[in-house]
Amino acid sequence: MKAQLIVVYGKPRNTVKTLPLGYCLIGRGDECQVRTSSPLVSRQHCLIHFTGESAVLRDLGSTNGTLVNGKRILADHGLVPGDLVQIGPVVFEFHDGSVESKGSSPTVRVDPTTKVSTTDMPAIQVSEPLAPHSADFNSDEKRHQPA
Repeated sequence: MKAQLIVVYGKPRNTVKTLPLGYCLIGRGDECQVRTSSPLVSRQHCLIHFTGESAVLRDLGSTNGTLVNGKRILADHGLVPGDLVQIGPVVFEFHDGSVESKGSSPTVRVDPTTKVSTTDMPAIQVSEPLAPHSADFNSDEKRHQPA
């Protein structure tokens, strides 16, 4: 199974990030595999653990939280195809390769408390993945320190 995050709100829109097996760190820090420039995103905002069979999203104690389908997650959350993951003003759609996209954009619901103009959308950057076992996904010792 091939998992992907597709930017559906933010710049550059429709950017596709294929998730590596193992861990993918998302935030604005240089160490993140998926980076955004938005100050509403923590340096180490959230983490996706992809096993090839499943993808689990964890918020790393971010200031503004991580939302899935418009609801803030408070614990590990298993992602399913079509889930909308909001990190600050950026929204990704999760795909696992099991359902082909019909080429139409999903309806994107952005948290109304997030104030952002379309001209100031954050840019998304992608980098190399973490090694599959570079972090202990179940460890609370490496929890995010607020930005």
